[in-house]
Amino acid sequence: MKKTLLSIDAEKRTYAVDTIDEADVIGVVDYALSVLDPLNPGCVVIGVGPFAGSRLPGVNRITIAGNSPLTGGFHITSIGGAGYLFSKTGIDFVKIEGKANTDDYMVPVIKNIDGKLDVEFYTIQKDILRDIHLDDGLYSLESHLLEQYRDAFKVGEEYIDMRMLAAGPASLNTRMGALVSTLIKKGKFVPNADCWAGRGGMGSLLAQDHKVVGIVYGGNQDREFPVDLNDRTIVNKMFQKLSGESMLNVSKDATKKYKRGTLASNYASAGKKLPMFDFDYTIPSEKREHLYELLEDNFLKPFEEKVVNRTCGEPSCPTPCKKVYEGSKMDYESSNSLGPNSGIFRIEEIKKLLQRADVCGFDSIEFGNMTSAVLGWMQAGLLNKEDVGIDLPINFDPDTFKLQDSAFNSDFCMKLINDVAYGRTEFARTLGKGIRYACKYFEDVYGNKGKEKFSDFAHYASFGEGDGCIAQIRYRVLGAIIIPGVIPGKFHTDYSDTPQSPEELGKKSANRGVWEIVPENLGFCRFHRKWYEKYIENIFDDVFGKKLDIYNHHRKLLQKVIAYNKKAGDVLAPLETKRSIDAVKSYVMESESADLEKWADKMKREGDKAVGEYCEQARRSFNNAFID
Repeated sequence: MKKTLLSIDAEKRTYAVDTIDEADVIGVVDYALSVLDPLNPGCVVIGVGPFAGSRLPGVNRITIAGNSPLTGGFHITSIGGAGYLFSKTGIDFVKIEGKANTDDYMVPVIKNIDGKLDVEFYTIQKDILRDIHLDDGLYSLESHLLEQYRDAFKVGEEYIDMRMLAAGPASLNTRMGALVSTLIKKGKFVPNADCWAGRGGMGSLLAQDHKVVGIVYGGNQDREFPVDLNDRTIVNKMFQKLSGESMLNVSKDATKKYKRGTLASNYASAGKKLPMFDFDYTIPSEKREHLYELLEDNFLKPFEEKVVNRTCGEPSCPTPCKKVYEGSKMDYESSNSLGPNSGIFRIEEIKKLLQRADVCGFDSIEFGNMTSAVLGWMQAGLLNKEDVGIDLPINFDPDTFKLQDSAFNSDFCMKLINDVAYGRTEFARTLGKGIRYACKYFEDVYGNKGKEKFSDFAHYASFGEGDGCIAQIRYRVLGAIIIPGVIPGKFHTDYSDTPQSPEELGKKSANRGVWEIVPENLGFCRFHRKWYEKYIENIFDDVFGKKLDIYNHHRKLLQKVIAYNKKAGDVLAPLETKRSIDAVKSYVMESESADLEKWADKMKREGDKAVGEYCEQARRSFNNAFID
């Protein structure tokens, strides 16, 4: 399939436009793996899928691919709705390589007005960027860039729609930097229209490896397809032919699970089993019930009373999946990480922490996973206030926790966010290198006090023998903990709450992983998976005249990722933290399923050894699914 590639050399401040016409390159991940070298990655790829710019629902995501500074291997992250305006530049993929030799940072400005593509390079001096970030973080950077380039996207008397990607101070000073993208209409930011690419530290990769802290883009070039996918009548006929229903009805049915949003539905389904106090699953059931009641009264009920529903900005998606509470968007995973898993149970405190993490440009899931570990270290006496550099009280003991302690823990986390984002202390700079690095470093510096280790109070997936790690998705399910997937930290595994044998878990996780790489590669929103997993092959054939075996194409794609990561030394390591091992053990032993009965007995008798055996068998089954 023909694709238009924009190559940017960040060192030379030059660009080139080329056409790619390779049969195996149908999406962003396909192309990224064709140009990235695992031993010397050297570039970041940003792009959209083959249907971006069309009226098909849920097809306008941007995917960002590169070598994760957290895991050390290939990773991808994506942003909902941001691909629609990207498609109007006439570009499919952007490849950024090279790095400026100065202290300055750079922002490419990509626009296509009336068929004329132009790329400009805006330079921001290091000191000026620091001052911008000190004001309101990455939102200040967005405002600064809009002031500079608002009129560049003016045609006659009208401003055309535009977007930008922006990185905050966390991208400059840590491995956990995220990217924000905000919709701009009529020369102004649309409130609560910011979307995030957080997992894997791609903001850090752009800022530190390429000195790129943002991208401004927009245009008025409509994408052309062999079949006019901008004609609603034609698109509706396609859906009627495939399903007997209109596009709108198919889309509504596919996404109805998300109409309530991820926050309310996932908290309700997890109940007292949701992660709390640093993923501590040794908390007794009665205490968990009490803590969940606190959360219901002080977080979930106030949220449900005042929540406002919004879409992500995807043109043809009818589902208001974004939930806004008093001007602040909230999702399940981030609110859990910087909420009950960090010992914080009141909505105002959680909201303020999420807002501050966003301002600083953190992946709030990754950072919240770290705050809970630090609080655990403090509570256990492994570190004191002088070690951490924060002279504030905390109570991270679930047995003695009272609601007013939520404020103490919140104040501590707020100070930690600012310290780490700006690298203000040696302790903060150590945390900025990732939770696994921090555990190893602090064990070397402080030693183990008693029987407990720093890694006892952490929960992460580890890769290779070095520092590679990432926070898993915020569920106590075996797939997420044991088999985080070829692309970890996301839903690329069997994340169902289903007790099953290790062999079955491995097979199901591999199958789910194949289907989850599909939307990342093709720029789809995974909330629409119920329809595209059924019909995408037919639509490909109808639009492009191309017979495509979607499943096998993406199974082979994951085989390429696995081979890449092996060369990069980014191989999933055995569970190495007590929190992770205890989560598996408690899940199996609490299960009343016949599929896990023998494993529950074995774990009662043999403890951690049996957990390791279960994990090894599940991972072997997963890996075997990708061997031809």
